[in-house]
Amino acid sequence: MNFDRSMDDFFYFPLNKEKKSLNNIGLIIMMSLLFFGVIPRGQAHSFNEIISFGDSLTDIGNVSGLTQEGSSPVIDGYYKETHFCDNVLWVEQLAEYWELPTRTPGRGGTTSLSPQPLGNTWAWGGSEASDSAIQPPGVTELIPNLLTEVSEYLNHNEPNNSTLFAIWSGANNLLEGRKFGPLAAIDAVNAVTQSMIDLEQRGARHFLIFNMPKLGDTPKGQSDIWVRDAADIYSLLYNIELKEQLRKFRRDRNFKGRIYLVDTYTKLKLIVDTVNSGETYTPTFFVPGPPVSITNVRGMALDVFNETGTYPNNYLFWDDLHPTTVTHQIIVGLILQA
Repeated sequence: MNFDRSMDDFFYFPLNKEKKSLNNIGLIIMMSLLFFGVIPRGQAHSFNEIISFGDSLTDIGNVSGLTQEGSSPVIDGYYKETHFCDNVLWVEQLAEYWELPTRTPGRGGTTSLSPQPLGNTWAWGGSEASDSAIQPPGVTELIPNLLTEVSEYLNHNEPNNSTLFAIWSGANNLLEGRKFGPLAAIDAVNAVTQSMIDLEQRGARHFLIFNMPKLGDTPKGQSDIWVRDAADIYSLLYNIELKEQLRKFRRDRNFKGRIYLVDTYTKLKLIVDTVNSGETYTPTFFVPGPPVSITNVRGMALDVFNETGTYPNNYLFWDDLHPTTVTHQIIVGLILQA
């Protein structure tokens, strides 16, 4: 596969020509998510590290270093230690598959920047892309936003062109943020692209950027029709704005590096639609690790585990918002898909 391509050469989803009529939302989905970039297995050798930023979908221990015993992310029921999940996250699985350095918290799991070696995962559970820092219940210090995560990293590191910089951020802006409506989505995307600018100015040349999954499909979204509809609309707005801002980033900055856009929206929507139609979802592309299948997209695997002590490995979601490690495994396959 030739990676000497511009942003305009990302892969395209074929539109279904048999369907002549689409409702407005469907049309927005198809037009706004027309492309995505993926990294094949053969590209792994060119990266010597993954540096990741974002929220609980990527945090492997930053928040846990600031929590009081018994609080987030150690919540009622079973969560993998320091994780907002039942087991390892996408970034851990990807790094292991590529035989890159073990994932470690950016702050070393401590309450402040310490003499310990600084880690490679700067994501914080509860973090928003924009707005000021927050302090969730049970957390002893403020949780930085995305821009602060990147700033802290740059205060102690110098990017190089062999590092892949991953950013997955904005869900907390859309679901929990202090701004509502289109402004929440636009502010979140602006923070993502500003983070890219800050990194690019210091030498970053490879970006792995995630769009927003359909948040209304989460158990939290499904619990309330108003939350579901608003979350779906905001997810779409985020993705439309992200696509435009990434094109603008490449054009205005004459960026010659690589931007890989991971389309979590389309893939997770496909999983939900497949299972809701009565079928089992099984990936048709390479996914590292044990075989994967999804049969439940509405319930929470955590509830099953708490009630029976049995670990269900066929659920899309672990709790009301966070995906299972199996879903993270599918996301790794999506990143690797050629």
